[in-house]
Amino acid sequence: MRRQLRLVPVFVAAALVGTTSGVEAMVQDVYNSSNDSYQQTNHWCVVASAQTWLKYIPASTVPTQSALDAFMSSHDRAHYANGGHDPYAWAWAMYNYTPGGYGFNWYSQSDTYMDWEIVLGIRATNLPVGAIVENGKHAILVLGYSDLNDPWADKTQQINGFYIFDPWFGYKGGGVNSGMAYWGTGFQPNSYIAYSTWNSLYFTGTGSSWDGYHVAVLRSATDAAPVMSHRPQTYGDYKYNQLGLPASQAQLAAAPDSSSVSLTSAVRRGLDENGLGTGGALGVDLTGYRIGRSVHVDSLAAEVPSYDLVEIDVANQLKAVAMVTESGGSYEFAAVTPWTGTWNLPLSGTIDGALAKAGMRGPGHLVWAWTQDGGSPFLPMVAGTDAQASTPAFLTPQGRQNAISLIPGETPARH
Repeated sequence: MRRQLRLVPVFVAAALVGTTSGVEAMVQDVYNSSNDSYQQTNHWCVVASAQTWLKYIPASTVPTQSALDAFMSSHDRAHYANGGHDPYAWAWAMYNYTPGGYGFNWYSQSDTYMDWEIVLGIRATNLPVGAIVENGKHAILVLGYSDLNDPWADKTQQINGFYIFDPWFGYKGGGVNSGMAYWGTGFQPNSYIAYSTWNSLYFTGTGSSWDGYHVAVLRSATDAAPVMSHRPQTYGDYKYNQLGLPASQAQLAAAPDSSSVSLTSAVRRGLDENGLGTGGALGVDLTGYRIGRSVHVDSLAAEVPSYDLVEIDVANQLKAVAMVTESGGSYEFAAVTPWTGTWNLPLSGTIDGALAKAGMRGPGHLVWAWTQDGGSPFLPMVAGTDAQASTPAFLTPQGRQNAISLIPGETPARH
């Protein structure tokens, strides 16, 4: 594809969001629902993430997922038996289908370093950036961030969290055909992940591949094609350095202790500290919210804490669901997703009824970890027993399974 030079002005949509504690945070969230592209059958998260990202960039060509899949297959660093794609191919697709003046590359470093590259990338372009998550098994877009101050200001910086677009949302009906329709479909678009959870649970590196570091696909400071080594400066760093300010890494504030003694206080504190007490950039109005029912989810992996999902209701209608992790008898706000469906968190009778339809029996209990089949923590699995053989079995978004395959880097938890 011939690339034609086109200069596009950048208008930054950001806002200062206040909290009841009197602290203002800068929130920049570029989400536009008209750009959503979810994983289509037989295609992968990298393809859907790239297609969505291209829709945000003016004058880009937006091919079908089949065309993107074919293009990426010819640019992957290696051949993948499962048909998936890698960050190098993702950067090539972005480079190929965007107008002249845009360059992209994959970048890797420590989690904190890449967190700030993500923030600066969004700040500089007013566009999403790509991230490889779940130990290298999944690709998403980061739509925005919440920071203590403007990242371009010569002030103390402290990331509060990130807004994300997960293309797995809705994939394969999100469990609708597996007896789990009551769950909805996991991470709704523009879900928010608190920084306390981002690196420990989601942006967890790539294992032995891709330098073993945390990987993001970012706009680069040049219009050159992607390369495997000696990658150019990121566009975010280029724009920041033009300001003549100190390196952002040198003025980071320590993250506050946000643990609480109860689920209710953890949710309330988390919403307040992240500027979400009235909904903020989530896109739902949480004014006058109350805390509703909750369900407990046991972790299947030693690296992942057990957690609770908590309903956030407004006028007796479910508007959002918060995730709260458990550790040492305390609770910590981890994430929140808008809830646009008509379902609520399931009761034990609903869970056992779903097990019975799958040839299983209860009592069932909710479990979760990152698995080879995908699925966010807002879409946990149900552990039960085979009705005939009395052996363990699981109800997952893909249907019934007799065993769960954890992703590399996770070890089975002991309960």
